[in-house]
Amino acid sequence: PEPSARPRPSFGVAKQQPAPVAEGGSGARADREPEAKGHNSPARAGPRLASEEKAIDQTTLRYMDPEQVLVAHVQFHFRSAAFTITAAVACECPIGSYVIVDGDRGVDAGKITRVTSGIPASLASRMRSVRGPATDEECERAEKMRKRAAEALQFVRNMQRGKTMPEEFKEAEVVACEFQLDGKTLIVHIRTPGYINFESINAPLFRKFHARIWICQMKDGDRLE
Repeated sequence: PEPSARPRPSFGVAKQQPAPVAEGGSGARADREPEAKGHNSPARAGPRLASEEKAIDQTTLRYMDPEQVLVAHVQFHFRSAAFTITAAVACECPIGSYVIVDGDRGVDAGKITRVTSGIPASLASRMRSVRGPATDEECERAEKMRKRAAEALQFVRNMQRGKTMPEEFKEAEVVACEFQLDGKTLIVHIRTPGYINFESINAPLFRKFHARIWICQMKDGDRLE
């Protein structure tokens, strides 16, 4: 379906205040007609933050090279990535809104931090894309994945006490864990100065969570968002 057909999510959204009650009325404003509820209704346009800052403006779109493609920069729990995004979706998703993107062998959810004017279409063909604004159901699932990630973090830290674990892993700092939205990939963020053989770590994690395991060694200066 087109992104504008998605229901508006409540996750991370500034709640709208009720319209003032017209004197002698039942709650509907007397000076305006009721909002349309069709596919293009603002109420279905995806998450909004208080600032309502647009991800892209019409002037930028008007003067953009038609051979170029817009790029959305999306922030996840600890990582960020760039995705292609259509003009229609970019106009629908303000800065700070949650979107669904093509993930690693599945889908993921993150927050748009900015949209840049574009890259050549030849390069864009190698990139994953933003599918559209996140729905209520997808935002609820994202929250469940955060709770599951907290469980994974505790599990990994307990693993460090295992007798068969590499010494480098025992001494490493396990900073965070995060799941892709569909639960198919678990990313473990570890800070350690040296090399770690992760083969002995991946197997028990896969048995526990039935997900593809990514071990990301953090660089100096990296921090959680």
